[in-house]
Amino acid sequence: DVNMGCPKKFSTANRMGATLMTDTDRAIKILNAMKAAAPDVPLSFKTRVFDDKAESVHHLSTILRAVNVHSVTLHSRTREMRNEQAPLYEHAAEIIAEVKKEFPEICFSLNGSMGCSGLHHLSGESRDAAQRAKASLVKKHQDEEKAAGVEPTPLVVASTWRRQPH
Repeated sequence: DVNMGCPKKFSTANRMGATLMTDTDRAIKILNAMKAAAPDVPLSFKTRVFDDKAESVHHLSTILRAVNVHSVTLHSRTREMRNEQAPLYEHAAEIIAEVKKEFPEICFSLNGSMGCSGLHHLSGESRDAAQRAKASLVKKHQDEEKAAGVEPTPLVVASTWRRQPH
């Protein structure tokens, strides 16, 4: 798993992380080198959305045409955004839907405050979008399993562990 979305200075100062979002040729070289080094290991990468949907679709599609990738984690924030800012779930979902038209076999995961504990700071509308995104990804996976004649993976909802006050 190659993290091509980290906006932290220690990554970007070395031309890694989120800088690979704007250096697609370098990203492809890194991914292909990893695949060559471990051809039997599924390859995945994480990246962030661009403000412009078409730019995000182009970035992902260019990489997926050039590299044998198993899955992509799409962070629902731009490289300029930080955790305090609400994720762009609907924007990310539209990008995934567009890319899946050409690459239906690629497994996408949505990232960005998706855990139960990470949703508390979101507004009602953003929280609803996050839950819809999570549910649609699970549902799509279950539908694909059914179509392949496999018993669908059950959806397990786990409550968040919280430390009890003394």
